[in-house]
Amino acid sequence: MTLSIARRATQWGDRRAVVDAGEGRTRNYAEFAERIRELVGVLARHGVDPGERLVVLAANSAEHLALLFAARRRGATLAPVSQRLPPETVRTLCDRIDPALVVTDADTTSLVSDVVADHVPMDTLDAVDPVPDPAADSDAAPLFLHTGGTTGVPAAVPT
Repeated sequence: MTLSIARRATQWGDRRAVVDAGEGRTRNYAEFAERIRELVGVLARHGVDPGERLVVLAANSAEHLALLFAARRRGATLAPVSQRLPPETVRTLCDRIDPALVVTDADTTSLVSDVVADHVPMDTLDAVDPVPDPAADSDAAPLFLHTGGTTGVPAAVPT
């Protein structure tokens, strides 16, 4: 999955890869692949090791997508949690997921502050030196999803 972005960056570096309407920004394949490489280093710096889980509690964005690819490249599992859930449900899900890191956006930082002790705002994920890719043999699921929770707390669905 992550190698396909690197391959496309080599083949079509200047072609548009991602459009983030919320940010009003477009990234080409070369820029997107570079951001993924940077985020792999960021995840390593924050202690997200192969086989561990990363919760992202944020609106959909290009950065959220880049975190999915970076987590996969790191050998970790991304667990998106809806920012529309009530705080108690977020707490329950984070307890179940047991993430190495929780990433929030500007709109969810205040929600998470009362629920999860350690979280990192997405806009502080500064670039760091790339690290070697440990994920080549990782058996970690790429995503950790949840049901809609229509009858109670959303159920986990590792994919």
